[in-house]
Amino acid sequence: MSYINNNPFTIHQMANLTGVKPVTLRAWERRYDLLHPERSEGRYRMYSQQDVDIIRRVTALIDKGIAISQAAVMVQQDVEDIAVAQESPWAKHINGLLDAVARLDELALEAAYHKALADYPFDAILRQVILPLLRKLGERWASGEGAVAEEHFFSVYLRNQLGAQFHHLRTQSNGIRLLAACLPGEHHESGLLIFALAAQLLGYRVTVLGANMPVEELVTVARQTQAKGIVLSASISDNLIKSLPALKQIKQETALPIMLGGPVAGLRLKEIQSMGLISLGMDIDNALDVIGRELVA
Repeated sequence: MSYINNNPFTIHQMANLTGVKPVTLRAWERRYDLLHPERSEGRYRMYSQQDVDIIRRVTALIDKGIAISQAAVMVQQDVEDIAVAQESPWAKHINGLLDAVARLDELALEAAYHKALADYPFDAILRQVILPLLRKLGERWASGEGAVAEEHFFSVYLRNQLGAQFHHLRTQSNGIRLLAACLPGEHHESGLLIFALAAQLLGYRVTVLGANMPVEELVTVARQTQAKGIVLSASISDNLIKSLPALKQIKQETALPIMLGGPVAGLRLKEIQSMGLISLGMDIDNALDVIGRELVA
């Protein structure tokens, strides 16, 4: 059968080789006619090395800020590269969302959000649009240009959107289990939810406990969920410092890696490491790399 020799990759192997999830590969095949996989006797998609190269070229263009619809056309026309517009497409979407948030206009926010999703894969939107927007909202509040209401307004909207995505992915994931929560006193959970979604997209199965989680309950929950690691979010130094002794005790009781992310995880690196805990910093991709190394080891 020809696919064994010429189309050796299943859709999950294709996903591992390209970093693009199976659901996205199927969507790109359907919407943009990018791929034409053969089918095995069991009707499973089988991909060639040429298909792998095509998807890698598409993702390279997306990383430069080119929309998937345009990237698909470029690759199909065998265009090697294109000058990226001076104004970042990411900035266009960030500013569209920011304008809607500043006006507290949910209909405009919904339209701007779905416009971004129409142009780019969901995981790219998380990293390139949502995270920078959260930082901008924080800067607006700190400078007095924006109000607390803006952050609350967007947090409620984002929680609903991310929750729907998260629960959809949870039904498809049977990977390594992680427990994720915000430390006591931490009430902003958007960053934690974004991390959890990124982890789910990589195949982890994440139990999210949300904001202001009592640390003394983590041991019981970790055992109930059979978690292989605990990821905690901290943005306020005092909250982290108060929790460190209890977290050290939890590590001793469970022997699980306890990993801390968020703005203060890098600032308090020495204190974290002195307790035998792991700092993840603020970069999601770096955090996932660290978690992968810890859990494999």
